[in-house]
Amino acid sequence: MVRSRFVMLVCSSPGGGNSSVVSYRFDSATGTLTESATSPAENPYYLSVHPTGKYAYTVDRVSDGIVSAYRIDSSDTTLTRVNRQPGGGAGPCYVSVNHDGSYVFVANYGGGTVSALPVGDDGRLGRGTTIRFKGESESGDTHPHSAALGSVENIVYVPDLGRDRIVTFRLKRDGTLDSTVIPDVTVPSGTGPRHFDCHPNGQFVYVVNELNSTLTGFEVVQATGVLREIGTVNTVLSPFDGENSASDVRVHPSGQWAYASNRGHDSIAFFAVDDTCGQLDPRGTVCAGGRTPRTIALDPTGRFLFAANKDSGGVAVFEIDTRTGTPVW
Repeated sequence: MVRSRFVMLVCSSPGGGNSSVVSYRFDSATGTLTESATSPAENPYYLSVHPTGKYAYTVDRVSDGIVSAYRIDSSDTTLTRVNRQPGGGAGPCYVSVNHDGSYVFVANYGGGTVSALPVGDDGRLGRGTTIRFKGESESGDTHPHSAALGSVENIVYVPDLGRDRIVTFRLKRDGTLDSTVIPDVTVPSGTGPRHFDCHPNGQFVYVVNELNSTLTGFEVVQATGVLREIGTVNTVLSPFDGENSASDVRVHPSGQWAYASNRGHDSIAFFAVDDTCGQLDPRGTVCAGGRTPRTIALDPTGRFLFAANKDSGGVAVFEIDTRTGTPVW
């Protein structure tokens, strides 16, 4: 039997009048999204869920940045904070959990740092280790915008929007991040790499670039985790006179499609993926269902796409046409 009901967690920052994590129940049989609980949180900016589904982690924009661990109550979907630890820098913007749930990675946009924090069997966070980036580019100071594992074991990619590069780390056994072995990938000045997602075959990585509204594909060298650029496509696929910044990217579980969100154009762009060479074929854009789609996600079945529209304060639900990859709202 295919599971049809899931829980979705959404960060709500004080700018929307409410600082909390909102829980929704989603029924993929009907496409219905229903709010089920609101759990107090202190300016949560981004969220990631432990692979067991028992714990959630937020980066909180308070003082110099905090990472909070929560236990998820399976009966009523409320969150109870387990503990919190320093995130290693100001302006945290991203948190992720590795595949076995043993480490959490944090990107601190304002502090120019990346941290790795150990996770205990009870979901609690331990004290982390932090690396501070150095250097400048024409785009400005260093600004790590995300940090997560790639498809190669213990390889962590960090898109640095400020320096227009993707830094590759190896997670060592002692929990430290080592960037001395694998060279950085540089992209053209003013590109602004932001978030990335991996193709399910493990051979390709796709990076969304905020500043020039593009999506770049990379081939992954399996022996080392080194990235080799495949090509770049625009995320705004029709004439547009306004300002836009691309924000997020997701690859469909089938590997056939990729999706990117546009803030300003307020749209979701979708692309066909050639799973033999990784090339992207632009297919179109659809309205995001609201203003400023900061984050997008796909449900585990691959039938639905969600867009969290920051400035209109809602989550739009799209059903994906499996023949064309089109998100239908």
